Amino acid sequence: MKCYTSKIDVLLSQLELYSDQDADKFEATRKELLQTAIDSYPDEYRKRAQGIQFELDCELRKYKNPVARMNRMVELFWEKFEEFNLVINEPTSVCAAREKASTPAKVIALSASGRIVGTIEKRRQSNHPDF
Repeated sequence: MKCYTSKIDVLLSQLELYSDQDADKFEATRKELLQTAIDSYPDEYRKRAQGIQFELDCELRKYKNPVARMNRMVELFWEKFEEFNLVINEPTSVCAAREKASTPAKVIALSASGRIVGTIEKRRQSNHPDF
């Protein structure tokens, strides 16, 4: 654990140094710091953490101005914190709201070859140009 902590400390001090001097090094160090943190997670949480980070990166990519980007990060933090707080304090109402908002998925029947059943045959019968 000591090695992990010292690596984080080194990366954080590098981030501070690069923040005003070198935007490219700052970004590379930021990504390395995040990846180091995600790699330290147990296997069952790692993919979810990578997914959350991907969503966050996609959202923040829209903001080129560092102040606007930081403000959006703060907004996202508080939005997720409120959601988390609601789940902790009112889990039954959250589950009920999620269940009410969800819609059942349409299931497409596939043949053994992976083709959509029915559609291929209809195209063949109608002399569709693909056949």
